[in-house]
Amino acid sequence: MNIIITLPSDLIAAIVSRRKQIELRKCFPKHFNRVDDWVYVIEKGTKNVVARFRVIHFQKNDEPLKIWHTNGRQIWVDFNWFVKYTSTAKVYYLWHISEPEYLEKPLHRGAFFGLSCNPQSYVYTRLTVK
Repeated sequence: MNIIITLPSDLIAAIVSRRKQIELRKCFPKHFNRVDDWVYVIEKGTKNVVARFRVIHFQKNDEPLKIWHTNGRQIWVDFNWFVKYTSTAKVYYLWHISEPEYLEKPLHRGAFFGLSCNPQSYVYTRLTVK
């Protein structure tokens, strides 16, 4: 089952250009098939799905400083943002990104079944139109 997340345009660009190779999250989708499923990305501040990528591996970690020292460059966020983000949970998941790409034509979030607002974390979905 595909999922949708919301990211700012600069992080989307970093993912598609392969500078950002890891997405840091406080949770992970348990019903995600790494072989068949995509993570679709809505550009923050819009209703448009503009990119997608696959996740090849989810890595659980409860040591923020270790995450930063071993994966900081691949996460591609500012250290101050990282410190603030990692002060609010006890465990984190590193989503290792593969096959990032911009969609040829952006899709309105309404093209995805049951999606009426941008997700806060992530939401399971399926594409209703091809």
